[in-house]
Amino acid sequence: MADLSAIYRDDADTDEVIDADAYQELINTGQCWMMDGRTGRTAMRLLEDGYCVLGEVGHNDYYGNYVPARTEVEPGSKGSVEYAEKLTGFTVKTRCSECDGKGNAPDGNGIVACAFCDNGKVSKTVETTKMLTKDELRLDPEHFAIANKWLMRGDGIAVYENQEIGHPNMGDRQFVSYGSKAAQLETNDPPLRLPDIGNAINRGFDLVGVYRGELL
Repeated sequence: MADLSAIYRDDADTDEVIDADAYQELINTGQCWMMDGRTGRTAMRLLEDGYCVLGEVGHNDYYGNYVPARTEVEPGSKGSVEYAEKLTGFTVKTRCSECDGKGNAPDGNGIVACAFCDNGKVSKTVETTKMLTKDELRLDPEHFAIANKWLMRGDGIAVYENQEIGHPNMGDRQFVSYGSKAAQLETNDPPLRLPDIGNAINRGFDLVGVYRGELL
């Protein structure tokens, strides 16, 4: 995955440079899930940040837990090609089981462009962000006033949820405005990962949907 990142810096308390390509190979083979804990944690961080994707097949880790393949998770979720592409802005080149990995697939009459992968120049559809209903928003009524202010000026509400397994605040949600220059996120499409805004460290908060409906 050299087109994603040649290097990756690990946690802020170290200057070690991590090769994302090498870790992708460890993920593909499943070796990283059988090695020391630090290797597995680094692989997970690379998946979370979109610099690597899950392997082509699933593997069991050292404790017997199953780590799914990239095709076994929902498109747009952690570890999927769509997640990595949206988070980084790069195109993930994946090896296809239907061809030679270069877009060349035998059809009985020679070699033709593969119809199963992007190497064969087949366009891919990336899942769009989920549009939430009022009920799915799950916003406390005491915050309706500020949310309605965002909606009235034309901004949307991006909903992020802490999905970090084992985190004491797993399941908690954060709501931020996006769209205009007055919004917390000055972008037409909110990022998959909530940036560190408002002097807060928001690691672990992933986008679950947006709301642009009627006033609350």
